[in-house]
Amino acid sequence: MQGHVDGVGEVSEVRLDAQGGAWVTVRPPEELRRYLVEKGSVCVDGVSLTVAALEDDTFSVALIRTRWP
Repeated sequence: MQGHVDGVGEVSEVRLDAQGGAWVTVRPPEELRRYLVEKGSVCVDGVSLTVAALEDDTFSVALIRTRWP
């Protein structure tokens, strides 16, 4: 990803699953929430991810384990 930072969110929860993946929930700044849509893109720490779920004041992304060394 290249560009600028629109805001800084807070990771509110990380849930690991049995297959080694993770569900990460982030609380973004209030002024940026209106730009988030389910299945839309979001950049977290320089990585482009897909919004898997939206709640009132958080969004979640799913990290899928593909292969680990």
